Amino acid sequence: MKKKAQGLPLNIIIIAIIALIVLGVVVYIFYNQIRKTASGFDESRERTQICQVGFLGDEKCVKRSDGCGTDWEETSGRCEKEDEICCKKKQTETTS
Repeated sequence: MKKKAQGLPLNIIIIAIIALIVLGVVVYIFYNQIRKTASGFDESRERTQICQVGFLGDEKCVKRSDGCGTDWEETSGRCEKEDEICCKKKQTETTS
């Protein structure tokens, strides 16, 4: 009596290869869509650059003629009024 080798049938191997190709295409599509979405967020954030004033904001809008003062520095943020500039509180260096 001769025993036949036990192995995977050829059609299962072919189906597995096709499944891997489809999985690769799906991953590629999702990767590209996520990359486009992320670049859109970056682009919109760069376009707005609104001065972060408020509860947690370290920035404030002041009249251009008054300037930022000694503890503040001018940033690229935009204020609602044209004659105002956005100032950010300077970081204090802590030494231990």
